[in-house]
Amino acid sequence: MQAHAIADANPFAGAREQFEVLVVRLGGDETARMTHADVERLLQSEGAELLRRMYQGHLDARGVGEAAGAVVGADGIARTHARVSERPLVTVFGAVQVARMGYGQRKVESLYPRDAELNVPPEIYSHGVRRQVAEEAARGSFDETVKAIGRTTGADVAKRQVEQLATRAATDFDAFYDSRATATPAQANKTAPILVLTTDGKGVVMRPEALREATEDRPDKRDARRVMLGHVMLFLGTSPVPCPPPGSRRGAGRARAGEQGNGTKKEGKAHGNLHCSLVPGGPKRRGRVDLTGSCARPGQLSWAA
Repeated sequence: MQAHAIADANPFAGAREQFEVLVVRLGGDETARMTHADVERLLQSEGAELLRRMYQGHLDARGVGEAAGAVVGADGIARTHARVSERPLVTVFGAVQVARMGYGQRKVESLYPRDAELNVPPEIYSHGVRRQVAEEAARGSFDETVKAIGRTTGADVAKRQVEQLATRAATDFDAFYDSRATATPAQANKTAPILVLTTDGKGVVMRPEALREATEDRPDKRDARRVMLGHVMLFLGTSPVPCPPPGSRRGAGRARAGEQGNGTKKEGKAHGNLHCSLVPGGPKRRGRVDLTGSCARPGQLSWAA
């Protein structure tokens, strides 16, 4: 990475230079012979560098953040020594440098008002990068996350850093569900009904006399066309039942549905629909047979064909 000058008469000079280079290149003969995909890749790479330089110019234009008065920390000690320094920041556009004025004193931690104003994290990765890492890590593996970040952003994040950022993003996970587990019955009553959806499928071999006329006339009627796919779908709505708090006598037995903390039984209201169908394995999916049923309570089904 080239050395970054803290002071510049025009902080956006680098961005303007990159923009002019990109405009000249897009209007050149070489680009005129490119396919649309090649032009896309050119703009994606060179455009990302333009955005990075614009971000860097904005940071430079804001200055180093000199304090207007005395800088006193939460420990009550005044920081009287001022010194300009830089810190790296890896953004979704690429790496930039943040120039800031630091205020320190012997044997105490230095303070940086500019860091507080920008709300930059302690580590080098910006909040935008951290957010994308968390979203990609929730979809797949850490290896796939590294590839996705490198493919869609200008940030370079190694696998170990991806794991660390994903762990930090999940720090409130346990606390969130603990707060829900200790909800009072009054709070649980304000919760919307729970909708449960479950599906399953099974290939059913049809009896020869049940085959369709078109299948019966085929010479290969003993193959997979004799198999019809049976679908089973259950839609169930039930009201929430408050769980006992962790550590209580009933806490270990949360699986006992409907048992409250005072030992009494509470039945959650449930209602649902059960839908079954047989769909031929052929692409046209003809000959659909539907069976519908309803259940007033789980485990008790009334059927109607």
